[in-house]
Amino acid sequence: MTNYRFLLRAAGVLVLAGCAKPPSPAPSTIPAAATSSSPISLTISPTPIRQLDSSVFTVTANDGQGKPLGGAAVTVNLTMPSMEMPKNEIVCQETKPGEYTGKGRFTMSGDWRAHVTVKSAGRMREQNVPLTVK
Repeated sequence: MTNYRFLLRAAGVLVLAGCAKPPSPAPSTIPAAATSSSPISLTISPTPIRQLDSSVFTVTANDGQGKPLGGAAVTVNLTMPSMEMPKNEIVCQETKPGEYTGKGRFTMSGDWRAHVTVKSAGRMREQNVPLTVK
């Protein structure tokens, strides 16, 4: 009888452990702020990034000397390195000097690349940011 009670308790603990909420995944690593050595940064919210959820893309750009780069044309192109995808481009609008935002969504989970392009005064700056979408 004692062995059955032990087995029932052990089974109950295992069942409850299986019902526990899994830990939240760490947010995707995204450069936090533009610096003179890397004049473009991208933040995406909310995190973690989830497929089909609307995401806000914020690009911060400076002129390489640390001064905000205003009046630029900014786009974020989303691609999956492992497969060909239809065009998924976010056109960002300037919200304040050097800061541009746009909305978009990732169509499926997996590894993605955000290709950020900043065009200003005849010069083009680019940066690729690897992302993981849940």
